[in-house]
Amino acid sequence: MKISESLQTAIQRPTRIMLDTSVFMHYLNDGKKLQEGWIDLIINPQVEVYVSTISFWEISIKKSLNKLPIKQNLFQIEKLCQMNEFKLINFQHQALEIIENIPWIHRDPFDRYLIAQCIFNDLTFITQDALIKQYAECTELRVV
Repeated sequence: MKISESLQTAIQRPTRIMLDTSVFMHYLNDGKKLQEGWIDLIINPQVEVYVSTISFWEISIKKSLNKLPIKQNLFQIEKLCQMNEFKLINFQHQALEIIENIPWIHRDPFDRYLIAQCIFNDLTFITQDALIKQYAECTELRVV
C-alpha cells in the first residue's frame, strides 16, 4: 500500500494531530487495522498526539451498548494515553459555534464535535472515515 502524500508530509515535519475515536482504539488494541504509516506518525517524537475527552464519552456509550468489544475500562484507557504521552483535550464550548457552521456531510454528533475541535485547535485529524475526509474540501479541516 502506498503512503499518501499528506501522511508523508505529516511524518516529515513537526505537527499536531488528533486521533479519531476509531483510530485511537485500534492503536491501543495493537494497531493492525490502521493504515500503513499511521503508527510511525503516532510514535514520531516530533508529533504531538491529542485525544479528545469526547472520544472517552463515545467509548463509554458504545461499551454500554455492547458495540465496542474492548477489555480496558476508561481509567485504563486514560493510563494508556499517559503512557503514550497523548495529550487530552477537554470539552470546549467554543467548538460548538463551528459545529453550527459546518455542512451536514456527517450526521454523527461525536464526529462532528471532533471535526470542530480539530478546526478550533488547528489540529490535523487522523481518521479512516471517508465522510470526515470530505470536510477537508469545504472547511479548514486538515485530514490524513
